[in-house]
Amino acid sequence: MFASTGARFLIDFQVNGAFMGESVEVDRAEPLRIHVRVDGERPAELVEIVKDHKVIHASTGTGGSMEFEFLDRSGPRSDGKASYCYVRVRQGGDQYAWASPVWVDWR
Repeated sequence: MFASTGARFLIDFQVNGAFMGESVEVDRAEPLRIHVRVDGERPAELVEIVKDHKVIHASTGTGGSMEFEFLDRSGPRSDGKASYCYVRVRQGGDQYAWASPVWVDWR
C-alpha cells in the first residue's frame, strides 16, 4: 500500500525481499538490501529512502521510470527497537507519494 497527494504512481519497494507493509528479520551484521522501482505519470524528481526518521539515500529522477538498489550498512537502532524503512517520492507540481514501511526486526 502507498499514499499520494493525487499524482498517479506505481511503487515497488522491498527490503531484503520483504514487500512494503511486511516485516523482515535481519542479522545485526547484515546490510539491508533495498530495492526501489517507481513509475509515475510524470518523471520523479526525487526518490528518498527513509530509515528511522532519517533520509539514508536520495536519487534524482531522469525519466518516467526509476529503478535502483541501495545497501544500507548503518545497522540497527541504538535503542534496540525495530527499525522501519519507507520510500518518499516527489514529482513535479509538488506531488508526493509514500510507500508503506517495511519493519526490520534485528536479531
